[in-house]
Amino acid sequence: MTSSTQSDLVAQARAGIQKAMDDLLTAIRRGTTAEEAYALWYADDLVLTAAGDKTYRGFVQFGSLLSQWVKYQPVKWEIEDPIKADRNLAAAFVIETYPAQQPGGGNKQFRALYVFEKGPKGWRACRQGITGPV
Repeated sequence: MTSSTQSDLVAQARAGIQKAMDDLLTAIRRGTTAEEAYALWYADDLVLTAAGDKTYRGFVQFGSLLSQWVKYQPVKWEIEDPIKADRNLAAAFVIETYPAQQPGGGNKQFRALYVFEKGPKGWRACRQGITGPV
């Protein structure tokens, strides 16, 4: 694979992941459901593992946690370079910034490693590992 082809794949993956991220954050800011958030960001076969927590598989296991999570208003999310990409799979770290939960506290940041797959609904996260605070 030539470097220009690889660069194109990375650019396409970045654009697709960014669109999914923007759609998700817009939905959260307007007040969304866990079902809609899952459909906007995650693939049906999601496997998510959080540091010190258990592994969640799909909406059936992750939905109740996601319903609590969508109540937070993220300050921003950023894709951290480099992205590794192929035609239908990409891996990237995302820095997730959330507001302080107590008055006078600072924003909290987490780094999550995602694997995204390109499917009929666009790029969706199929694997997520939360590595902890930044």
